[in-house]
Amino acid sequence: MPQPLCIDVKPVLDIESYAYVGKIRSISIHRCGKNRKFIAVETTEGQKVCSPCLDEEAVDISFRMLQLYTKNVKLEISR
Repeated sequence: MPQPLCIDVKPVLDIESYAYVGKIRSISIHRCGKNRKFIAVETTEGQKVCSPCLDEEAVDISFRMLQLYTKNVKLEISR
C-alpha cells in the first residue's frame, strides 16, 4: 500500500501536474495487488507523494506522461 512510502496520497492528475511544472525529483512504480500498481514520487522539496492503487493500464499510461514531462529524473520500477 502507498501509505508506508508516502506522506500524502494524491490523484494521478496532481502527480502529473507536479511533473509538468518540473517539481519531481524521482519516480517509482510499486505493486499493490493483482494487476494493480501505484506511483510514488519525491518532489524537489523532498515531499514523498503517492497515487492511489490503480489498474496497471492506468498507471502505465500515467507513467508514460511522467516520462514525457521529466526527462532528467531518476525512474524506478519495483517488481
